[in-house]
Amino acid sequence: MANPESSTAYFSELRKLAAENPRLARAQFTALLDANASSVEEILRLAGAPGEGRLRQLIANAVKQRADKAKVAPYLQGWLGNETDEFAKTSISAALVGVDQNAFQTHIPPDPPQVVETYRYVADRLCHRIRNSMTGPAQHLRTLESLLNGGTDPKSLEAKSAVTQLKDSLRALSRIVEFNIEDSYFDWRAVDLAAWLQTMTAQYIAKNAPLTLKITGLTGELAVRIRANDLLLEILFWNLWKNAQQSVGNSCEITVQIKSTDAEVELLIIDNGKGFSPEYAGVAFVEQFSSRGSNHGRGLLEVQDAVRRLGGTVELVERKPNEYRIRIRVPVLK
Repeated sequence: MANPESSTAYFSELRKLAAENPRLARAQFTALLDANASSVEEILRLAGAPGEGRLRQLIANAVKQRADKAKVAPYLQGWLGNETDEFAKTSISAALVGVDQNAFQTHIPPDPPQVVETYRYVADRLCHRIRNSMTGPAQHLRTLESLLNGGTDPKSLEAKSAVTQLKDSLRALSRIVEFNIEDSYFDWRAVDLAAWLQTMTAQYIAKNAPLTLKITGLTGELAVRIRANDLLLEILFWNLWKNAQQSVGNSCEITVQIKSTDAEVELLIIDNGKGFSPEYAGVAFVEQFSSRGSNHGRGLLEVQDAVRRLGGTVELVERKPNEYRIRIRVPVLK
C-alpha cells in the first residue's frame, strides 16, 4: 500500500481534474488500474465520501468497459445504495452491468412512488421557502432606496442604478419560482416540436433575457411531431438555451436545424458563439464539466437524461474544423 500522503495527493489531483479535465482524469485513473497501483484502494475509499459524486461518476465511466472491473465492483456496490447524485448513480449502475451481483449485498432504493405527486410536493415546498426568504432582501432594498433618496452625486446615482438592476433580478427570480403547474405538464402526448420550441422560447425570454430563435429545415406546413411531455422538453431545451446564453452573453442567437425521416428527427443546435472545442467531444453528456467552477456542469447531464427518456440520443458533432455542436436525435411519432 502506498503511503497515505501519496494516496491523498493522487485523490486530490483526480478531484480537481474531474471538474476541469474529465478526459485526463479518466486517463490517469485508468493508468493507476493498469499498473495495479497500491494507491487505488485508498482512492476508491476516499471517493466514497459525501459530496464526491462527480468523481464516483468518473470512476464508474472509466471502468465500465474494462474486463477487470469486478475488482472495483465492491466499491461501486457500496456507493450505489447511498448515492444522492442521480447522474453518478446512473453511471455506477451501468458500470455494474455484467458483474456477478450475487457476490455482493446491494441495496438499491426504489424509485419514488407517485412521481408526479412527489415532484409537486417537493417543488411546491421549495418554492414556498424561496418566496418566504425573498422578503428579507426586498426589505433591505427598500431601506437602501430610502437612504439613497435625494442623492445626486455620481456615487449615489451609480448606487441607485445598481439597486434598480438588483430589483429587476429579484423580480425575475420571483417569476421563476411561480408554481402553478397543471397535470398536463407531465402528460405524454403528440408534440409539434417547432411550435413547442417557439412557445417555450417566449416563456424563457420572459423569465431570463432576450434571445433570438431561428428554426430551419422545415418546408411548407410540414410539422414534425414527437411523443413527449412538457417536463422533459423543458429540462432539455431550457438547459441548452441557458448554456448558450451564458456562453454568448448579450445578443444570443440560436438556430435549430431540423432534418426529419420516417423514423426520427435530428436537431442540430447552433448558437452564435464559438461552439465546443475538441476536448469536450468525449466528455459532454457523460461527465460533469464546467469552466465556471466545481458547482456547475450538471446542465448537459440533465439534457442527456431527458433525451434518453424521450428515446433518443445526444452527442457533439464536428460542424467545422475544431468546432463541435450539439446534435439530438429522437423518434418521430408515427
